[in-house]
Amino acid sequence: MPKFNTANPTTVGGKPLEPPEDYLFRMVREAMCAGEPQGISFEMLAQKNCDQELLEAYQSVDDLIDAVVDDMIERLGIIWEPVTAEAREYLGTNPDNRDWSVQKLERLIYRHTYQALHPKNRSYMLLCSQENLLPARCREKVAAALRDHFTSVLTGMIMAASEIKNQRNAAILAAQVIGNVNFYVMQPELTKKMFLDATGLEPKMAEIEDYMNNMLLRSIWWNTSINKMF
Repeated sequence: MPKFNTANPTTVGGKPLEPPEDYLFRMVREAMCAGEPQGISFEMLAQKNCDQELLEAYQSVDDLIDAVVDDMIERLGIIWEPVTAEAREYLGTNPDNRDWSVQKLERLIYRHTYQALHPKNRSYMLLCSQENLLPARCREKVAAALRDHFTSVLTGMIMAASEIKNQRNAAILAAQVIGNVNFYVMQPELTKKMFLDATGLEPKMAEIEDYMNNMLLRSIWWNTSINKMF
């Protein structure tokens, strides 16, 4: 993947510079993303320099995980509100111009790709893209948040850009968009090796985003044209 400064800045004494709650929640998310929810404990978090007073505010690890998931849902809204604002407003006008709809769809996909690949959002994206890592009690509400904040808008924009208005197939194409972007989120080292093998160069964020955007738009255009099966 592109080279980002993903180091965790600390004070001279080794304490994280993030606000204590943000740091605690990130440590929990990263442990869950690593497939280690059973290994999360107050002792492990204390060893990672998480604030002891904050840890003592939770009665159990389950309570802490629930708070982390609720915070993640709130964060998803903050991330995707500006991403989808233009598309939501456009859909509210009952659009009927395909070329203009494709332009709006292009902007939506590009913004989604940018946010999904941004290092500050990585642990959120990783956890969202691996639903099985979430506690069963949390899966439905996270899925509902993703639908409300993004996927319903993406599906609506694909419908607007389609010559044939088929909501089922628009949903399938929306899933294709999400799946393609998630590949780069979940397998950055494989992405890097593939890019190096093909070009001999380090991956560049802008190049990846542009290529993905064009590839996904071509796929949607092809599969929603009037003379195609969709």
